[in-house]
Amino acid sequence: MIDEAVNALRGQEWEAWVELNLRLASDPSLLSGAEHLLALGRKV
Repeated sequence: MIDEAVNALRGQEWEAWVELNLRLASDPSLLSGAEHLLALGRKV
């Protein structure tokens, strides 16, 4: 969903994006995070 915006980043903005992703990738609690939400429900 944000690929166009990310691909348009240059210079310091790109470096900040890469740094953020590297920091978040090292946190095991965020491994299942994504740009979407999956909701499960049960009909009663």
